[in-house]
Amino acid sequence: MVRTRQRPHLFLKTKTDFMNKKQTLQAVMIAASLLAASHAQAAAGGNLNYNDGDLLLNFRESADDSGTDATIDLGNINSFLSAVEALPGHTAVLDAGPGYGTSSYTPQFSGANLITAVGNSVGNSDGTADNIGFSAAAENLSASGAAANTVWLTRVISAAELATGGAPNLQQGATAQNGTALAIQSIGQGAESATANPGVGAGTLFTGALNGALVADGNVNSYHTWAQAGSSPDVIDYGAFQNPSHPSAIEGTPANGTIYEALWEVPQSGNGADVYEGYFTFQQSGEVDFTSASGAVTIPPVSLIIAPNGANSVQVLWANVGNYQLQQNGNLAATAGWLPSTYTVTTSNGTNSVTVTPTVGSLFFRLANQ
Repeated sequence: MVRTRQRPHLFLKTKTDFMNKKQTLQAVMIAASLLAASHAQAAAGGNLNYNDGDLLLNFRESADDSGTDATIDLGNINSFLSAVEALPGHTAVLDAGPGYGTSSYTPQFSGANLITAVGNSVGNSDGTADNIGFSAAAENLSASGAAANTVWLTRVISAAELATGGAPNLQQGATAQNGTALAIQSIGQGAESATANPGVGAGTLFTGALNGALVADGNVNSYHTWAQAGSSPDVIDYGAFQNPSHPSAIEGTPANGTIYEALWEVPQSGNGADVYEGYFTFQQSGEVDFTSASGAVTIPPVSLIIAPNGANSVQVLWANVGNYQLQQNGNLAATAGWLPSTYTVTTSNGTNSVTVTPTVGSLFFRLANQ
């Protein structure tokens, strides 16, 4: 069940204004303990180590079949979700790099290295992730009973669908669900094989990643190979077992700015309802965040909302409809203090947003109809 939180006033304060140090320390300690459990399977020898039930982050150069793929193993999906739930803001920054700030979650990979290894692998050297396709997935093939053939898949959503995850994934029968699960398992096992036997799998360890691999795009062990059908080389559909466009694309690319992807737990048809687990945020800088469903918020039409944007900033968002101006005020009681916002407005997929790094004191926002 997705929980939403009502916010009667939109204002920003410093971290010490809304959470005392003791609460923060407790949350971080809990998250750190859960994180350690989720990575207990990491191989002592340094190779990527994959197990059924692990959550995989998969990246590829989306416009070319000759680049490099990257797979990051986040460990057991249930341990990962529990760890994120215990973090402040229910959000984990999954990478590390200049400008990303300090996260309460152990960095899983380098965003800069991702751009170098994957985004620049076919000569695109603009320093952004705008040509990198991203999706996440997990399988549960070792389970039995009602949990058999359960998979976790991402679907691209708009900022207005963060609280609900958009439309749930289409549940399927045993054959299609099992085929999807086997494809996901093959990506994880292929990445493990590629790092353990680089001469055979044409893969290497992902430098700077906690548990990651780089594999040649099109290689038998790559994400690109296992996640698509041969008849559709540029569409991720897990061997044609998943509808690539319903309710939306499985894979997203931040070509026009930040993208959001909902993570759904999808049981086999007849074994229960889909569960919205939260959403990934993938930015052109290479930063990847995950926010659990309990921390997700919606964007009602012509209303403002504040959403986490990494460790040290938030986004103020509203639907790109009508003719509204974003205004800000440092004192809610000063009715004459409302002035046009000084922050740069970005528009993407029908949503306007500004990114704000909180400063000392309060800052209020509103929309004014022009």
